[in-house]
Amino acid sequence: MLKPESMYASEIDDEIAQVFLEYTSKERSYFNGTSYIDKSLNILYGAINNYYYLLSRKYFLLKKNLLIFQASLLEKNMVDHIDEKASSITAQETKEGFN
Repeated sequence: MLKPESMYASEIDDEIAQVFLEYTSKERSYFNGTSYIDKSLNILYGAINNYYYLLSRKYFLLKKNLLIFQASLLEKNMVDHIDEKASSITAQETKEGFN
């Protein structure tokens, strides 16, 4: 199953865990030769839907973390740029003050 320390750990609530546990607990038949077995199919579809949700959620979280990282780089770059401008202005004022 999924590792508890994975990115999914915070996203898997009790309901999702129960659906995956029920799906993986035993091998199921989905068709008995004449008709489909609704209970088994519902368990399968529940697992598929939750798996899809977790995949899309992981993609979202990865993009969010990337955007946060990019924003921090931009913020650091802006601070460095402002510090550089301030130093330049201070040096120029000091130089002009001595003339």
